[in-house]
Amino acid sequence: MTTAAQDCAERVVKIGLATYRNEHNRTTYAQMHATVRIHPDDVEHFDRLNHPPKIGAILDPMPGIEDVRREPTAAERRIMEGFGERPITHEAQLIALAAAEQQDDFAAIEREREVRQRVDETLQQSSIEDEVQRRVEAELARRAQEAVEAPTATSARKPRG
Repeated sequence: MTTAAQDCAERVVKIGLATYRNEHNRTTYAQMHATVRIHPDDVEHFDRLNHPPKIGAILDPMPGIEDVRREPTAAERRIMEGFGERPITHEAQLIALAAAEQQDDFAAIEREREVRQRVDETLQQSSIEDEVQRRVEAELARRAQEAVEAPTATSARKPRG
């Protein structure tokens, strides 16, 4: 009569960490390259999972994921494609990137100038509106003062006589 411990299969762990049921039918684990004794009821399951990943799965860890990175800029494309027949040098890469950054700097400076011009126009318009408002308020105050100082027909009293 054979016991379960005698029917156990020996296997070498081929993956980083394997969980399995040992000859005593207890769940345990073993690290890569360890020789283990597997309970007969767990041999098929262990063999199915005890395979290192294929090289394609290692190289492409996210199959089916679409690449949504931005398109390269003109300077980056020029660097990737090279300059004609000659291979691109590190210095040429730096020059191309500096030229692209300089164009970006010029564009940023131009945008900043336009914004400042708009702000100045708005401030100028605002100062004109403030001046008009100040003059209107001054005129209203002057008219109110004149109305208070000017005697009205009903308020003039005749001397008693």
